[in-house]
Amino acid sequence: MTIIGESGLGKSTNLANILEVYPQVIVHPQHNVSQIVWLKVDCPHAGSLKGLCTDIFLAIDKLLGTNNFKKFGSRGNSEDYVLAQVAQLSHTHHLGLLVIDEMQNLANSQTRKRRSS
Repeated sequence: MTIIGESGLGKSTNLANILEVYPQVIVHPQHNVSQIVWLKVDCPHAGSLKGLCTDIFLAIDKLLGTNNFKKFGSRGNSEDYVLAQVAQLSHTHHLGLLVIDEMQNLANSQTRKRRSS
């Protein structure tokens, strides 16, 4: 789903209000699983996919007290590798909804790359 509208209309605020109705994590002790119901991150200003993955690692670490950024966020890791790790973490924690705010940063980054080539 995509929500598009002019800046300042309250898209992010309304979405945050909706998300707050739901628990962010449900712990299933009988299965030794912490389910992430929803996770919200902002797309980095530079708009890189690797930076977005880094922000997802950090958000999961903050939420669950894990160390995914330390394990997977190394500068030497390829974009494909970190994307695969985000997918694996999403599966492991049964991520229900990933909200990426400020997606225009990614689109603007791709436009800048094409213009500079």
